[in-house]
Amino acid sequence: MTPPRWSAAALVVAWVASGCSWGEAPSSAEAEGRRKEASREERGRPKAARPALTDVQRAQPNVLVVVLDTVRADRMSLYGYAKPTTPKLTAWAADARVYDRAMSPGVWTLPSHASLFTGLPERSHGVTADHNWLDGDHVTVAEGLYDAGYDTWTFCANPYLAHGTNLLQGFAEQAFPWEPPWRSAVEAHMRGKLDPRDVSNPLAPAYRGRGGADTNRYLFKEAGPVAAQAFDRWLGERAEADRPFLAFINLMEAHLPRIPSAEARKAVMTEAEIEAAWTLEQSTIHFHEWMVGARPYTPSDLNTISAVYDASLVDVDAAAMAVLDALARRGLDDETIVIVTSDHGENLGDHNLLLHKYAVYDTLARVPLVVRWPGHIAPGRVAEASSVGEVLWQLASEGSLPLPETTVAAWKARPGVSEGVVTSFDAVADGSIRRMKRLHPGHGTEALERTYLALTQGTLKVIEGSDGSVELFDLAADPMEANNLSKARPADLEAMRGRLGRWKEAVPTWTPREAGSGKRNDELTRGLEAIGYVE
Repeated sequence: MTPPRWSAAALVVAWVASGCSWGEAPSSAEAEGRRKEASREERGRPKAARPALTDVQRAQPNVLVVVLDTVRADRMSLYGYAKPTTPKLTAWAADARVYDRAMSPGVWTLPSHASLFTGLPERSHGVTADHNWLDGDHVTVAEGLYDAGYDTWTFCANPYLAHGTNLLQGFAEQAFPWEPPWRSAVEAHMRGKLDPRDVSNPLAPAYRGRGGADTNRYLFKEAGPVAAQAFDRWLGERAEADRPFLAFINLMEAHLPRIPSAEARKAVMTEAEIEAAWTLEQSTIHFHEWMVGARPYTPSDLNTISAVYDASLVDVDAAAMAVLDALARRGLDDETIVIVTSDHGENLGDHNLLLHKYAVYDTLARVPLVVRWPGHIAPGRVAEASSVGEVLWQLASEGSLPLPETTVAAWKARPGVSEGVVTSFDAVADGSIRRMKRLHPGHGTEALERTYLALTQGTLKVIEGSDGSVELFDLAADPMEANNLSKARPADLEAMRGRLGRWKEAVPTWTPREAGSGKRNDELTRGLEAIGYVE
């Protein structure tokens, strides 16, 4: 029944029965035969009518997952930021469970979403900069819920999830802002946000570079209000209104290229910051040039970049609230588990970095996580560190989501340690680095050519780099991770590295088994370049 391929339940039964470990593929002939039979083009499309609902299925909760792409927690007023960047979500979350120290398993789009959908850390699902594909042997929560009778739908504004990655397997219905029937509405919304003075990025009217919105449909990412319209339409047109659903919406307003609305700029930027933002180039290539020392940004410039980011959060706050309002207007909010989170944060000059990737500091790793289900999940704040990658699967293990019992049992039995939360950056973004070496051969890229593994427990965080570097931070005293305590507190360092070492020993590494679809045309490549994924 699973739309993208074979039955997720059958796969896991074979997996468990064969005695395979967590990082190994199932070996059953049935699973292998079905994998060969299901083409990648067919994945995501149901092949037969759904069976009639049972009373038990009708009683299951809906699930809505809203990912605020590229939103770091410490820039949200929900988490105490001084500027009113997220006033709507702050009010909405008053009767929700807010996780104050939610950590993303990865620091960029693909591995973070793969962890969210599979419950696995980056090293165990294998989605990295070297392997932009979720192997079909993995079971996603969308597949499991589809098998349990759920409708599954997504509106995704991030092109990197939509093409050639298999991240959306299990979502039977898929909508994108650059495709009919939504592109014209998205284009109109985006053009309403543009200012003729703006030269700052590929979406700006006066941008001097190549690949702007007029020539690349994959840059039609400012789709928040349209996402809400698409969600509302889908809710109203479903064949069976009482069938439970899983809906996933990715909103890209905070991701480069950023074009905050005039209202958003006025809400959190000074007049001087607004004026400066029109003429300061803020594209991904310029940010990479600054990181390798080939382009100057003054402290004032970095402040402008930071202010534009804050304004983009005002827009994504409104976009998320429009989605949540659509759910409420349908009278479904009490029947729906709503999860609002992010895949990673964004460096804004922190640690001499811009963009994401290239580090595992909390500017990238600490993200929002809000879970709301009135009458079932008690509201309040959760202080201890939590992993975004486990939120859906934890709900299933608690009995809130009807994933197959074998799937939940396999998740519960996975190897690991309960000694902290891990964030990974497992493979270097070679495409961006090659570009810098070609354009600026005299400038070093070494700082961007390292991988990292971090573990957070209590107030302490340890980071190990592929270059042999080690950092230790006390997040309570030093939330911006400016003071490396690795030499000053050797006992704490030894204890934290011991925990991380035990995690590395327990958690297996996935060996990729599929080559990926290879579907990437020139237009998509240029779109990925513009949003910072040059591969």
